Amino acid sequence: MQRVPIITAIKTRGPSTSAPDNNKAAIMFKHKKIRQATLILIATAVVLILPNLSRLIS
Repeated sequence: MQRVPIITAIKTRGPSTSAPDNNKAAIMFKHKKIRQATLILIATAVVLILPNLSRLIS
């Protein structure tokens, strides 16, 4: 059985353990963008609809 130096083992293992963190960050970034776009759409709809509703009521 061949012994592998600890430094080599750590170097080869390092990137594979950080990959899920990068994926998680990308997913969180997408969720943040979707939430932001949703809020913008709701705010725009409210701004456009409220003046028309007040006209219809009175």
